[in-house]
This record gives sequence, structure tokens and C-alpha cells, in this order.
Amino acid sequence: MGNPVSRNMCCSVREKDGKGRSIMTPVSDQPQFICNEVEIPLDSPRFIAFSPMWPSGAAARRRMVLASLRTVHIYGIPDTPILGKAEGPSSLTLECTLELEENSQVTALIFRDEDSARALVIASSSAASGSRLAKHLVQVWSCENGVMPDSPMPPAPKALDREGYLVSLSDHASEVTRLAVSNTYMLSADKSGECRVWQKNRSFASRATARLHKGAIVDLTVDRHFAYSLGNVERTVEVWSLPDLKPVLSIAADNLQTALSPSSSVNFMFPADGPEGQPISLSGTSSEGKMSCKLARFTAVRRPASRWSGGSSRTSGNPRGMLFVAGAVAKGQDLAGEDAAVLMEWSLSG
Repeated sequence: MGNPVSRNMCCSVREKDGKGRSIMTPVSDQPQFICNEVEIPLDSPRFIAFSPMWPSGAAARRRMVLASLRTVHIYGIPDTPILGKAEGPSSLTLECTLELEENSQVTALIFRDEDSARALVIASSSAASGSRLAKHLVQVWSCENGVMPDSPMPPAPKALDREGYLVSLSDHASEVTRLAVSNTYMLSADKSGECRVWQKNRSFASRATARLHKGAIVDLTVDRHFAYSLGNVERTVEVWSLPDLKPVLSIAADNLQTALSPSSSVNFMFPADGPEGQPISLSGTSSEGKMSCKLARFTAVRRPASRWSGGSSRTSGNPRGMLFVAGAVAKGQDLAGEDAAVLMEWSLSG
């Protein structure tokens, strides 16, 4: 499957107490996020999704979805005020709700499009009852409720009909736990390690099926030309071409020392009593043989949103830009305690 193409990598370690420092140091004290607390009438939420990530037009409606095992709530998000203003955003507006059948539960969800919140994809599984086999579904639902974003009165929440989905896919034999979308494709991955590619603009026609990992797929993300997956059995980051899911790269990222090439360097940033309470940052190269940190497991992989990913290259056959991988430190490591969170930034060159 080829050699890893990482030219450099930086790494941040954050202990479970929440201390530590992010990879990117803010250039100023100007706040980059606005925090607003809103009471959510949903017991034990387990899933969350948001779209669009950036404004895509004056009429674009931003939405957030929260879901428990059986209940899905879709909220409208008001326009965010200019950073630095005193006032914060108003409360979220509950626009739609969906109640699954008693023997069904949500296993994954995502908005159908990166630049629109008009439709939502929900993966669900129904428990076997008697002689009935469990069903594993991926269904697409409309989020539109007929109310304009600038309406002066908040709409009454619309209860979605359980049979009112736009598309229903039932090809998976195991519980679907990961969903990912690009402009053209939707990917669904299940507990068995199988991944399927669906073409959105062809009524979700099936384009490819492949087993990406020996066990469950820990996480999955995509860009225009490639899919990126994590597996804890092999403890590798795998890169696949779209839409055929052909292997492109395999990156062994569970040992931060062996993952480096001789000319590369790694920076470890972790909580310590440095000057003025700042974390101490240690750095070194793999040739020194001192910087080694093994991971017990992976937890997430993310490709930066399309506008900032650094691009991807179909002509060279390899992806370009940044890739972020998160994991947990194994027991007995000198640089950090067991289960300390690690965030790696990989630079991919096509």
C-alpha cells in the first residue's frame, strides 16, 4: 500500500484533568468563539451534528441536531453576532423532532451536505425480536419545516413521520457507526469494518464496498478524492481513493518515534510547571532515539474543512494538506500518563 508520505508532524498531549496547550498558539487575545448556554429538553443526548460549517448564502439556514438513542431533535441556529460584541446568540429553536420505534436506536448521524442543513442522514439499528433479524438502516430525512429563517415567530416543532424519509438504505449487515460526506459521496461504515460509498446526486446509488479494517472502524472522514479511516486492531491510519475505495496509503501512527522519518521532528506539549505556569514543550528528532510515545488506541481522525485542508491531489495519486489524528497514550510511557489524550497533526504531500 505504499509508504507514509508524512513530511512532518506535531503532537499535543493533554492529560485527563484538562490542562495543556493546543497545537496552534492564538495570535491575539481576541475571542474566536462565543459561548452561550441553552437548556435542551432531551434526556441523555449521545449524538451531535452541525451544518453548514461556513456561510453559503443569505438564505442558508444553520442547524444543529442532537439525538439520544431513540429521539432526534433538530434545532435552528440564529445568525452569530460579530466577534467582540457584548450580546450573544439567542436561544436555539427546536424545528423538528423524530421518535424512532421502540425496538430501534440511533447509531450515527450527519447532515447530508457540508454546505447545507436541508437534509439529515440517520443510521439506526433495530434489535432482533423473536425470529426477526436486526435491521441496520441509513435513512435521509428533510429538515425543512416550511418556516423562513427570518420569521418573527418561532415555529412549532414539526414531528417527522417515521415513514417520511427521502431515502432508505438497508445494505449493511452490521450496525452502522460512522458516516461521512463530501460534495458528491456519502460513506457509511459499520462494526464489521465494512464501508460503503453512495453517490448522492444519483439517488444514493451504490458505488463501492470494501472492508477497511479487521475490526470496527474507529472513525472516518473524507475530502473530494480520498477517504481516511482509523482501525484499532491494526492501529493504522488508512487512506482510500474515492469512489472505488482502493488503498492509497497506510500510516502506522501508534508509535510516535517509529512514525517519523530521520529528517522529521516531533514536538510534545504536555502539562508541566513551566515559566509562568505555561506547559513545557519538548522536541527532538527520531535519530536521537529519545522521543518515543506509544498509543493504546485511536479515537478520531479529521480532515480540515475543504477551505483549509490544503487541497488534495488526484493527479499524483496521493492526498495533500493536513490530517489530524487523536488517540490515547498507552500504559508505561515516560512522556505522559496512561490515557492522556494525544492530538497529532500530519502533513501529507502529494
